[in-house]
Amino acid sequence: MIRSSTSHYLISKLDGSILWANPAFCDWSGYTLNELTKMTWIELSSKDSDFDADLQAIRQLDSYTTSYRVQKKYIPKNSKPQIGTLDVTRWPATGEIEYCMCKWEPMVNGTAQAFEFAIESYDKVEKSILRLSECIEKMQMQTEEEKFGMSALRMMNKHPKITIMVILVFCSLVGFTSVTKALQDVGLLPPPVVSIEKPS
Repeated sequence: MIRSSTSHYLISKLDGSILWANPAFCDWSGYTLNELTKMTWIELSSKDSDFDADLQAIRQLDSYTTSYRVQKKYIPKNSKPQIGTLDVTRWPATGEIEYCMCKWEPMVNGTAQAFEFAIESYDKVEKSILRLSECIEKMQMQTEEEKFGMSALRMMNKHPKITIMVILVFCSLVGFTSVTKALQDVGLLPPPVVSIEKPS
């Protein structure tokens, strides 16, 4: 039996009934030992706690998994809920479970406030990340003209013979001179060489 400790301990049955709590837990909770032994840990828990998950975790304690840790939110008497870490260890380690030893470590005020702020801000951060991802996708998206140009280049690289035939047919229709001039205008071909004759 733990007689004196600065840590917060309580012992409970599998149904949540509190059998014992050390002075540190009593001082933190604001309840006397007599009051606590008439309560369950569910009554100490915040209403938004996942009781089903807690009960399932307790039932899964066996000789291979004798303990587990979980983040909890407990409500001291006449006070606001406080976030902390609960370590639950079954006793005895083997055989049928008689009770659970629970060690409660409440977070200090600054840490608890930061933790609560992080939880409350999660949705806002998630939405901001989503908007940022959408902006990046838009920046990376190609226009229809760019997509068509890239597709044409890929086709030309994959089917060079067909590309040459298409170019020859196109040139025969519009004239080689017109095509050459158009390519020179856009800079794909060098300008025509102009020879200057010196006067005799």
